[in-house]
Amino acid sequence: MSFAYGEIVWPNDGREANIVLRKFMLIALAAINYTFPEDLPSPINFVEKYISREIDQLECRKLAAQWRIQIPGLEGVRDFHSRDALSTRLAMLLLSDSVARERIVVLQNRNRKMLQAPGTLDLKPKRLD
Repeated sequence: MSFAYGEIVWPNDGREANIVLRKFMLIALAAINYTFPEDLPSPINFVEKYISREIDQLECRKLAAQWRIQIPGLEGVRDFHSRDALSTRLAMLLLSDSVARERIVVLQNRNRKMLQAPGTLDLKPKRLD
């Protein structure tokens, strides 16, 4: 992958910011050839449909709720090692719907400051289009 999260130019519109974030996540997942278990519909397919406006956020929320059920009890909540637990968390993250503009600005500024610290590269933001 030739870019980093801190290099993304974030749109002001919340839906467009969600799309940019999701495109970034899809690119990252594709770069590592990640596949989800086939127990439930693929979050990747849902997000691709969301980006192309074939489905709305409600459909993504419904699927996220189905994935959330895959984390059973306290043991499941504490499990950060098994592939199933990590896939479930990743699916929920990919399908989540609230990217607040304020959070994006804070993250972007933090990442930019970190990248511009002494001894690091001065990177310019890039568009994901």
